[in-house]
Amino acid sequence: MIVDVGVDHERPGDLPAETKLQPPAELPANVDFDLARAALEKAEKILAEAVKEGAGKGILTAASDDIRVLRQNSFPAVGRDAASAMLSSDNGKMTRENSGGGVSVACDLVYRYGSYSAERGNATERGYYLTIWRMENGDWKIIVDLQKKAADHQ
Repeated sequence: MIVDVGVDHERPGDLPAETKLQPPAELPANVDFDLARAALEKAEKILAEAVKEGAGKGILTAASDDIRVLRQNSFPAVGRDAASAMLSSDNGKMTRENSGGGVSVACDLVYRYGSYSAERGNATERGYYLTIWRMENGDWKIIVDLQKKAADHQ
């Protein structure tokens, strides 16, 4: 267990019948960790620039087909179509500051977490994010993107 976080939303009417489990990847004999790390840095830089122009569209540019998007007070969006529907109206200009993360032994999963700030109209929203990346056919793709607004302290 590395992260224990979630978002609040109403109880769904229909719960999934069964959970889809994916076995862990076996460590390939020829993993080029430096190449994988460089590709991740490039993907993260592209994401950082894209969300500055529009948070929703930026996240979708790096999304896996089976992405899960979690936002406060909304049911999780599962899959690219649902994520697109959820994120299409998020045109806020966002910056993210990485606070930490980790990589799997097989170098096929990476998580990053930190804080974000988004300009939406005349308001600034601040909060926290968790992004999980997966290597898919040589490219890093986002499989989980969670954002949670910081509690207002006045």
